[in-house]
Amino acid sequence: MYCNKCGCKFHKNGKTKNGVQKYVCSGCKSTISETTNTVIYHSKLSFEVWRNIIDNLLDGFSLRRIAEENNISLLTSFRIRHKVLFALENFINNIILSGEIQSDEKYFTINLKGTKPNNMPRYSKKRTSTSSPYRGISHHKICVVSSIDENDNLLLKITGLGRCTTQMLEDSLGYKLNNAKSINADSASAYQGFCENHNLKLQTVPSGFHSNGRINIAEINGVHSQLETWLSKFRGVSTRHLQEYLN
Repeated sequence: MYCNKCGCKFHKNGKTKNGVQKYVCSGCKSTISETTNTVIYHSKLSFEVWRNIIDNLLDGFSLRRIAEENNISLLTSFRIRHKVLFALENFINNIILSGEIQSDEKYFTINLKGTKPNNMPRYSKKRTSTSSPYRGISHHKICVVSSIDENDNLLLKITGLGRCTTQMLEDSLGYKLNNAKSINADSASAYQGFCENHNLKLQTVPSGFHSNGRINIAEINGVHSQLETWLSKFRGVSTRHLQEYLN
């Protein structure tokens, strides 16, 4: 390994109390460890605990259960969960879609869970199944554009509020295409303009259906079903953290 500051070589320099190897630069004497710039950097927990917590997260365990399973505090459980979710962002940003793509939108109600009363943009509402006065797709819904290609590369991206537009598709998918050939989508008008801009073949399925007999979007709709099941375990996800959970 070589130092990013001076270009000199790193040499071993003992280990931490947790057994993590440390290194020192032969030139500028700066130090790093095996965990530098990783999700477990500055953590006093062992890697085994981190691995268990990641497994718990994939299984949809609550914060309290993760804390109990790994003998850590509730606050530590919360911070580790979001460290892991945030770390996935770099991986997601490198995903490229190609070939035949299935795309659809998923809408979520705005969730202000965890927002302090003084920072609330509106008054608090009682918990009911119909807390929003707006029916259907409105500016009170968060639009998530979901796309999967023939190589199973999956992208779930928050694009804004309300019904999906061509500009939303440009912002979420426009820079994610490489050798893309076609898009299978519903009859939303936004995809027509997007496909024209990128010279893609648009194959549509009537709204409310998974297939028209020849073309289908069943795979991306199956992803939506799995997503709903997974998110339901967390009993409501705050809108400010939703992208991290989508990642």
